[in-house]
Amino acid sequence: MKKILIVIAYVAGVVLLVATPFFVLKPGRFVDVSLRVFSLPSILDELSALKKENSELKGKLFSLESSYLLPADSRYLYGKVFSLYPFNVKNRIYIALGSDNGIKSGQPVMFSKTVLLGQITGVSTNTSEVITIFDSSYSLPVKIGKKGIDGLLQGGVAPEIGLIDKTKQIAVGDEIFTAAKDMPYGLLVGSVKSVKEDPSAAFLKAQISLPYALSDIIDVYVIRDVSR
Repeated sequence: MKKILIVIAYVAGVVLLVATPFFVLKPGRFVDVSLRVFSLPSILDELSALKKENSELKGKLFSLESSYLLPADSRYLYGKVFSLYPFNVKNRIYIALGSDNGIKSGQPVMFSKTVLLGQITGVSTNTSEVITIFDSSYSLPVKIGKKGIDGLLQGGVAPEIGLIDKTKQIAVGDEIFTAAKDMPYGLLVGSVKSVKEDPSAAFLKAQISLPYALSDIIDVYVIRDVSR
């Protein structure tokens, strides 16, 4: 009973303080603290609304950054790569660029502005599918070294160059670049890592040293005009 009386007396005191003009008109008094306590729910609501607005703005900013035309070089479109974790798919990737951005099937997709990663194979409004050099069905005519020795890029988990004339001299470190008629000439693929000679075969094979790791692929460049 005594505890109930104490609580009632406390509440009555607070009410009197709130109703007293002296305390209401004097900032910093006890009533200010009380009023702030009573208005806490509305403050929390405002904070929640601000957090939501902030997250929406961050989302819009990321969306703009994930798909835009680089102002310094109109030859390329820059886009983010969608995550396929935990499936760890390497042979095909999907990018946040589509027909609305001018993407077309067959366009070269680059790890950097000079290094080839693959080509566009499927296009929707806002996304595109890319077949990479890690796909076993991907192949591409290439040249090797300063002498421009012919070879064929054969995709796979470990891409390699095949159909190299055994009479030609290639060396570790020789650069490998594209020579297909349907894409710009001279895009870098990688360099010769090692050369494999099979006495029973008519051609040499070369393993490729790539200038990137798969884990580095978080964004790509797409060449807009393949005729250049």
